[in-house]
Amino acid sequence: MTGTPETPETLAVTALGPKGETVRVHAYQDGDYVLADVRDVFGLGRMETDETGHPVLVLRPNEVRQLKPLADSHSFDYEEGFIELCLDLHRFATGLNLPEIRFQSDI
Repeated sequence: MTGTPETPETLAVTALGPKGETVRVHAYQDGDYVLADVRDVFGLGRMETDETGHPVLVLRPNEVRQLKPLADSHSFDYEEGFIELCLDLHRFATGLNLPEIRFQSDI
């Protein structure tokens, strides 16, 4: 099946890379999870919407550092896609020297 903007194969979380380029950070997997779950489940970051109405999760560096330990310790409590989302956000943002990192979701 070919992916279109409405299919799970193409839905993703993106962020701006260190050179200002858009980087695909996480491709949504099957399951019932969204970017806002990071805030709702772990209490990290703040939710906003961008100019197109898409959800945006804003994380500070101290919140990024908490993602991996939380995802690891709760890996059996939540679905695999959600845990992978948290780990992908952590991998991307670790080492970025920014006061906050903005992750935008297609859903």
